[in-house]
Amino acid sequence: MIRHEFPDLTWLQNQVALRFDKKQGWPNVVLNVKSTGCYRPNIAGPLSLFMNIKGQSHCGVAQHSVNIPETHYFITNPSEAYTLQIPEKSITETFNIHVGEQFLEQVYDGLVLPEDKLLADPFTVQSSPIYFFNRLYPKDATLNKLLNQLYAQAQTGVASNLLLEEGLINLLIYLLQVHRAALTETAKLPATKRATQLEIYKRLCYSIDYLQAHYNCEITLEELAQIACLSKFHYLRSFRACFGQTPHQYLMAVRLAKAKALLKYSDMQVTDIALEVGLQHVSSLSRLFAQKAATSAGNYRLQQVLSN
Repeated sequence: MIRHEFPDLTWLQNQVALRFDKKQGWPNVVLNVKSTGCYRPNIAGPLSLFMNIKGQSHCGVAQHSVNIPETHYFITNPSEAYTLQIPEKSITETFNIHVGEQFLEQVYDGLVLPEDKLLADPFTVQSSPIYFFNRLYPKDATLNKLLNQLYAQAQTGVASNLLLEEGLINLLIYLLQVHRAALTETAKLPATKRATQLEIYKRLCYSIDYLQAHYNCEITLEELAQIACLSKFHYLRSFRACFGQTPHQYLMAVRLAKAKALLKYSDMQVTDIALEVGLQHVSSLSRLFAQKAATSAGNYRLQQVLSN
């Protein structure tokens, strides 16, 4: 199902309760909506991806909430109550994907169970549910290709359930690969208990989201450690072990990526771009490009112009 407007909130909440009573659960829904502001609190949704084609939205679940830029998506799990907010005045085009429970369970079974079990009992849910980390995930080339196919279908105005479900299956396969990569990162943490590793990783992700949202600000180790509810030493050691870099190195990578996007898609002066991404001097941006991109900001912009 593809919709271009948010359903009435009261109707939605009633439908959620009714479908749960009938043990049907959510359907597959793609919400491609242009909005100048909305507030949708406390919705017990299915597996959901929140993202934007243009503009920003704000999503919160439990004690964690984030601003979602165009370059990232945010995941909530089945039965987790989320709150979605879109700022007023500026136009935001959402592309939120909600995957129905029954569909999700069948796909997961097909991915993780051996063929003999699938053949013997094809209609009974057998695998354990998978819970993703509530965090911002970057959109990479693989995901963008999958999203572009779904978005193209949404723009035609002709909904094909077969085509939509094929696209969602490919998306779930991709998400499972992302989740496995995250679990690999958690295993790098020095904690011996698996539950402790998962909890530390969840807290580190909160600080990652903070770095993404405040990359153009002065950020201290104390701030990041408090967000993760860890001591500064514990936080720094865990961050380095998990992600293979320090928080400062991660921050510089985010700033470099933002600067590259501005050089490619805007007409801003290099000096202004340096300030925009949180660097006090253009010389700092020059050093960053020289160290991490092996070129200058000016040459990078020229290369992008010539490649187009």
